[in-house]
Amino acid sequence: MIKWAIFGAGNISNSFVKNIKQVENSKIVAVVSKDKEKIKKFCRVNNISNEICYSNYSELMHLNFDVAYIGLINSLHEEVINLLAKNRKNILTEKPAFLNIGDFNKTLEVVKKNKIFFMESMMYLHHPQFNKIVEIISNNEIGKIYKLEYKLGFDIRRKFLGFKKKIKFLSRLTDKKLGGGAINDIGCYPISFSNKLANINEKNNIEKIKSYGKIGLTGVDEFANAILTYQNNSFVSDITVSINKKQDGLAIITGTKGKLIIPNLITPGKNYSLIVNEKEHNFFGNDLYTYIIRDTQNYIDNRINEPNKSGLNWNEMKLNCEMIDLWKSQIYKSN
Repeated sequence: MIKWAIFGAGNISNSFVKNIKQVENSKIVAVVSKDKEKIKKFCRVNNISNEICYSNYSELMHLNFDVAYIGLINSLHEEVINLLAKNRKNILTEKPAFLNIGDFNKTLEVVKKNKIFFMESMMYLHHPQFNKIVEIISNNEIGKIYKLEYKLGFDIRRKFLGFKKKIKFLSRLTDKKLGGGAINDIGCYPISFSNKLANINEKNNIEKIKSYGKIGLTGVDEFANAILTYQNNSFVSDITVSINKKQDGLAIITGTKGKLIIPNLITPGKNYSLIVNEKEHNFFGNDLYTYIIRDTQNYIDNRINEPNKSGLNWNEMKLNCEMIDLWKSQIYKSN
């Protein structure tokens, strides 16, 4: 039985907890949030006893649990990861694990020193859809891949008299102090996917990143595009993220023999589809987080600290951080 401690009582933790209950050999033994009203509601909605609900992160350090899930706002990840690592607690953290490469490098040393399991929650990499994507490419169904086009985004602008207003309000997505901005919040998805694809070609050395974007009134990037060029122009990714415009969410991989279109790369449902050379293929699966929960439990059962099959290993996390840092620096310097 794998015992879970849940850090955070927001929407993403709600989704995660609902999926934990579908996975065998899983048990929630603690939930913590500094917002006492939110934790009460969270426990009531998810039928969790108040006896295992806490309002202080440090209170959980003396408890016996196998792994902590961090579903907090971006700016709190590094602090809580370090707290858990220093207390030798295994960790699955929501993305982005870190807001810069400096925090990643310092914290990874703590993780290694304390010999714990540590993984960033990229749920789409654990879903069967990702394996099918790799299989289609490996089987040469679209030939040698050389391009990715991917736009991911949503529109948080508020309406007034039927018109969309400029983003002036502060929230976890718009406040720089909370790790807001399109790149911080969702840029890790296209970056990580692009790097995974380039690795299939064994041409994963990044040569150039060329970016443009828009910084909003609150000081965070609301829109950002990047052209990623890999070794010898062998693979190029054109990626876009936004919080001021809804994007179609299609990921299009082009090869020498055709195209693979992925209608929903990041959050595939129980029924999902892939379009290979204009032919649609339909598949059926389980709820999204059940896969990463099972993979996490398998790693812990087998005493594997660094992901070595599904998900991101630590070198991949480092490369993603470095590229995201460069992407952000280009956007902010040009505005």
